[in-house]
Amino acid sequence: MARKKKKLFEVDSETLFHAAVEFFSLRQEGLLFLNVFPSTLLQRKFLNFFEKFLTHPAIWGKRVVLEINEGEAVAETKQMQQVINYLRMNGVRVAIDDVGKGAATLQNVIELEPEYLKLDRYFAKGLSTSANKQKLIGALVEYCRNQTHLVLEGIEQPEDLAVAKLLGIQIAQGYLLGRPEELIDQRCVTTQTDMSAN
Repeated sequence: MARKKKKLFEVDSETLFHAAVEFFSLRQEGLLFLNVFPSTLLQRKFLNFFEKFLTHPAIWGKRVVLEINEGEAVAETKQMQQVINYLRMNGVRVAIDDVGKGAATLQNVIELEPEYLKLDRYFAKGLSTSANKQKLIGALVEYCRNQTHLVLEGIEQPEDLAVAKLLGIQIAQGYLLGRPEELIDQRCVTTQTDMSAN
């Protein structure tokens, strides 16, 4: 509806802002992963919004990771690289969400060099019995070594978690590891587990 009414930037940026204020005002620990549409990052108005975002007293920019949403293609790779460099100069990290689904392509992974690469839940489902998924995840673990944090989403079965660990996955999320937690005002945050500590 926001896209149809040409208000996607306003909805996306306001959601980012209020989610960050809420998260940090409740003194939550760890990093805050926030989904954002590529078109929001590429809007001219984004830089003004981002200044307001970073200078708000409740927001800790260095604990924010912006997840580029797979629902839109990255139309302007060079311009997106410039925006991402600006984000990094201001302490904000970048993730590509749901890689392997929608518009989240391997080309984006190479061109945008995210700090976090989040694999779509498809790769976790039945991982323990799929040799092809295991081969692909093994290759991505090797690709990401020492430069990108690889996150496997959608872990729901113990046997898939065991295989993910054997393949070298360090960070995972899914119902097996923790369900969304209700915050005071009934909003939700998802849990993500660093498996290197386990």
